[in-house]
Amino acid sequence: MTDNTKSARVRTVAGRIAAVLLLAGLATVAGQKSMAMVLAERAPDRALRFDATNAAAHVQKAMDLVSGEDSSPPLDRVAYHSQQAILTDATQPSAAVGIGLVQEQQRKQKAATAAFAYAQALSRRNFPAQLWLIEDAVRRDDIPAALRHYDIAMRTSRASKTLLFPVLTNAIADPAIVPPLAKIIAANPVWQEQFVQHAAQNAGDLDALASLLGAIRQNGGQVSDQAISTALSRFMNDEDVSGAWKLYASMNQQDARKTIRGGRFVQQPDYPSPFDWRLSDDGEAVAEPRQIGAGTALYFAAPMDWGGTVASQTLHLPPGQHSLTGMAYGILLTDGQRPFFTLRCLETANTQRLELPRSDEQGKPFRWQFTIPSNCPFQSLQLELAPANTPEGVEGYVSNLSVTE
Repeated sequence: MTDNTKSARVRTVAGRIAAVLLLAGLATVAGQKSMAMVLAERAPDRALRFDATNAAAHVQKAMDLVSGEDSSPPLDRVAYHSQQAILTDATQPSAAVGIGLVQEQQRKQKAATAAFAYAQALSRRNFPAQLWLIEDAVRRDDIPAALRHYDIAMRTSRASKTLLFPVLTNAIADPAIVPPLAKIIAANPVWQEQFVQHAAQNAGDLDALASLLGAIRQNGGQVSDQAISTALSRFMNDEDVSGAWKLYASMNQQDARKTIRGGRFVQQPDYPSPFDWRLSDDGEAVAEPRQIGAGTALYFAAPMDWGGTVASQTLHLPPGQHSLTGMAYGILLTDGQRPFFTLRCLETANTQRLELPRSDEQGKPFRWQFTIPSNCPFQSLQLELAPANTPEGVEGYVSNLSVTE
């Protein structure tokens, strides 16, 4: 073997060794960076030991410092990690948030505003950025901007609803909030139905709640029957029947003009209001719309010795003479045991009563004349069952109910 041949083989072997070492080095670097990526969120300190340039780890470290138990986080370290993240990856919104928080603590408001605006420009899904922008808008008394960021936050973050729904619900007590908020809700954002139901259940100011629900409708938005029913029940529980009626009439203008609603019992609403028929669901008595002949009626039944209300509706009849007419079917009990209607004044508790007539399956009409006094703006019409002493209990139908002056 010549010297030239030996030299060539040495160079070849050396080249292969160098290539293997280079590949091993690249693999080590790649492994370190991969490990750093895996550890970035749950163990940023360890991640940075593998890769000191890992932007995600720097961001997480900055956020850990900000959200830790220390009420005065070390601003220099928060700034360092946030800046390192930005230098490595300028598309990290949380790094801009970290810088903005530091700038705010240093009373550099313009710089903080710029940092948070940059964070939002990178990603509207950054919840801390939206929170800061909400607070900043509130400080400036810029209600449209604050609500805009509320909308963005609740569109893009599931966690936001737990925090922001109660705050926004309390805020509707401010009359300046209601008009712009109603316009946003009327545009039907993804959080609309859930928030309106939350407000209906939790708003402290019921008049403000009614204003919001009405404004949503006026702006062409939808308010669920469940939310309306919830709000009306809260008015009634507060004994504010007038407030409940005002809300009901604004939400159901056509039905509000009727003296009695659902008198033919065609279909029971899924979420009946106090001004619709509310039917018994106590587990013993039955009250439900059913087909009878060519029409529909309210069927009711109860076991022996059961007595109580099976159907009720709040009315808003004017003072004067009125007549309740209807049809009764299949009521065979004797006097004193048959079902009866009561009309009770909600303000004075004055009560009037009509026992339904005996009737077979063909039905029997009835008419009840009664007087509404001037101090009785709202009335409760109730269908009551008297305890029956027969083994069959009580059952029957009523339909075609109407009230005329």
